[in-house]
Amino acid sequence: MVASSYRRLLEPSLALFAAAPLLALAACSPAASSDGGSIRFAVSTTDADAAIVPTVRVREVRVLSQHVNLREPVLMGSDGDEVTVTFAHRQREGETFTMEPTSLEARAAVPYSYPAQPRGSAPPLLEASPSSVVLDDGSSLSCWTDAASSRVLVQAFDARGAWRGSPVAISPDGMAVFGAPHVATPDGRRIVVAFFASDEERFQLVAASLERTR
Repeated sequence: MVASSYRRLLEPSLALFAAAPLLALAACSPAASSDGGSIRFAVSTTDADAAIVPTVRVREVRVLSQHVNLREPVLMGSDGDEVTVTFAHRQREGETFTMEPTSLEARAAVPYSYPAQPRGSAPPLLEASPSSVVLDDGSSLSCWTDAASSRVLVQAFDARGAWRGSPVAISPDGMAVFGAPHVATPDGRRIVVAFFASDEERFQLVAASLERTR
């Protein structure tokens, strides 16, 4: 399938990601969407996971679009108490979603024009650097794509840079993530991570909302 072929193409790049221990997996189950163009996942953690990972919890995971252009970068930011995610559709036109950072409900969607790329330039998807965000208490979260599992992992750090808990898998089981995830927070408390993923049938843009548990 197209996703499998593209994944083989990206394997050299995916190998650049740091392989972190996959110690806690979020359990995802599909549920009805508010529209016909996205899939919504209810995410929970088991009691055993909570004992291992007491610092981060996934509140919601939502597919933002099933028609994405992987050659254009995802741009994330904040607008007041909301999060913005900019991405390109298959036909290269861009769009900026403004979302509530906990429920991931869309508040607005406006067109966005990407600048022309130089001929022969590599897709931004191939960039392999982890993303991180500083929170309101001086602690931080770092997220990356695990090369072994093709899932997005998130690790909490305290204000001194020491690890807190263990890495948490936040991308849905059964979806392979491509490229680096992107993270933003509007207030240092609520966190949104966005990433490209495939279910072996199509490439999609997925977002996850996170919260600290302590």
